[in-house]
Amino acid sequence: MTDTDIKAKIARLREQLEAAGSPDPETVSLLQQLDADLHRLLDQSDPDSHPLRERVETLAADFDAQHPQAAAILREIAVALARVGI
Repeated sequence: MTDTDIKAKIARLREQLEAAGSPDPETVSLLQQLDADLHRLLDQSDPDSHPLRERVETLAADFDAQHPQAAAILREIAVALARVGI
């Protein structure tokens, strides 16, 4: 899995949440921070990323009930990060 694949999953996550309706402001803030962190991480050559992957997994668990499709995408992102050594 490449950085491009991960960025595509991030875009798919954003689209999925927008299609589901407006998430609450706290969720929007968390997703914006996650998006920025993921893009910054993918642009680094030597990232310290394990906490970020854990954040993605935790957010996926939080989304299970209200946004199961978004949770699935977040899990795909976490797996993709692990595959690229993050």
